[in-house]
Amino acid sequence: MFYKIREDIFRLRSSYRLSNIVTLWFSSRGFQAICLFRCSNYLYNKGFIKFSIIFKNISIAKTGCEIGEGAIIGTGIKIGHPVGIVVSGKCSIGNNVTIQSGVVLGVKNNACHMAPTLGKNVYISAGAKILGGITIGDNVVIGANAVVLNNIPDNAVVVGMPGRVIKSIN
Repeated sequence: MFYKIREDIFRLRSSYRLSNIVTLWFSSRGFQAICLFRCSNYLYNKGFIKFSIIFKNISIAKTGCEIGEGAIIGTGIKIGHPVGIVVSGKCSIGNNVTIQSGVVLGVKNNACHMAPTLGKNVYISAGAKILGGITIGDNVVIGANAVVLNNIPDNAVVVGMPGRVIKSIN
């Protein structure tokens, strides 16, 4: 848990050009959401389910961001504006992912309880919805308000409703 928080701090301090962790804590609600998620996830993995739900609810009340306690999130995640972000507890997210406000990573319907898997270095713009048991490749950019329902290959730019690849990044 502390290793992942340290990696998150390193990425955020370099991107915000902040000198210390206290400034980072008070200036970034996205960082607060990630730290509260890391605590919730740690308690969830140790079997303290009720305490993990308490941490999740504190995060929702304080930051407006709901990240399920069972989610698997890599290091270096950056949440620009946490309000309205919902991440399913079954979701898997790689390293160095950036998520903007209003993003939903969840299941497609009640019959299919599979959540998306995101690769490394993914950028998700505001309002995007990624639904179902799909895989998003590495180095993908998902445009604002895109609705992604199908697998996306590596090095792609996705826009639209439903989301479609418009460009491959070399």
